[in-house]
Amino acid sequence: MFLATVPGLAGCLSAVGDTAMRGEGVQTALQIYTVWMLGLLMAMAVFTKYIRRQVALVRAGGTMERATPKHVMVFLGTCFAVTLLTAAALGTLLDI
Repeated sequence: MFLATVPGLAGCLSAVGDTAMRGEGVQTALQIYTVWMLGLLMAMAVFTKYIRRQVALVRAGGTMERATPKHVMVFLGTCFAVTLLTAAALGTLLDI
């Protein structure tokens, strides 16, 4: 439960704090938070099979596979692309 809620809350606090420091409104903070979280959620959905395999290894008493720099770059690239596409779609659909 901790791992499911803390990243979302930290992201929300970060978005609200950053926009407050810039003097922007609450709506901007919520839009930024929504784009971040949707991007991460979709990237996690893309890598669900890999994540489940890692969790199964740990539950079986093994250790997780070490992520190579290539794995990290693919995940971050996918997350970045999905976040940009989400922002573009929300900007187009919601007229932001």
